[in-house]
Parts: sequence; C-alpha cells; structure tokens
Amino acid sequence: MEQITEQKEIKRFDIKTEAKLLRTVGGLLNQRKTPITEERAVESETISVMDPASVTMLIAKTEEAKRLLSRFKDFDEETKEPTLDYRVVRNDRSPTSKYSIEYLSKIIKIFDCFEGGVEISIRNDYPSTLENDHFRAILAPRVGDD
Repeated sequence: MEQITEQKEIKRFDIKTEAKLLRTVGGLLNQRKTPITEERAVESETISVMDPASVTMLIAKTEEAKRLLSRFKDFDEETKEPTLDYRVVRNDRSPTSKYSIEYLSKIIKIFDCFEGGVEISIRNDYPSTLENDHFRAILAPRVGDD
C-alpha cells in the first residue's frame, strides 16, 4: 500500500513581483551556499537576514516573504531581531538620524514592489524601521561624521 503525504502548497508572490523582489533583495543580501528550505522557512515563526556589512536586517512577515528570504539565509544561521523602542521622547526637537543613502535606497526599492504605503519609525541616533504587510527592514544609523 502506497503512503501519500499531503504537502501544503506554499504561498508565492506573483511572478513579476517575485522577479523584481529577487533582483532588489539580491542587491542587498547575498544568496547562501546552503540556504534553508522553503518549507522550513515557512514553518519558522520569523525569518530574518542581516546584510554582509551588518547595516540592514530584513525580516519576513508573511509566508510569501519567508519563502523568498529562504535563499538568503544559511541553514544554520541564527539571526535575532532586535527589540527597538520608539516611544516618544518629549523635547522640542524633531527626531533626526543619519542613514546611508545606499542602503536606504535599496530598502525603498524592496517596498516599491508593493502597492500601499510604508510605515517608518525613527528616533534620534537610533535604527529606523520601515515596514509593510510583508517585510520589516531595520536600518542602522550612520555613526560619526561620515
């Protein structure tokens, strides 16, 4: 008697969005030699990947996003999402931080693949967070006078 195992179909972005995202995310992250499987990525609570320079972390929030990021995450790689606090600090100044235009433009291109807006959280000299329904990106501020 043949045993049949039922596999759940993994959600995917439409082909045009997927291709654009792969090019865009590939410009920020490196594909891995031993990536985790799509199935393991989708089963994981979260999938987060840090760029090689440790400036940007990209976190998948949906099944489609987890599947896409799976090729950029090593099988045994541990990446812990930081806990960030954006509570309002009362003062007379608007929050300001400096960020790399190179990294910020790459992140914006990822979010440009989708309809709708992006929520941005900033605080003085603190990582910024850009977020939509599928991804959260954390960008470290520039340090010093560079």
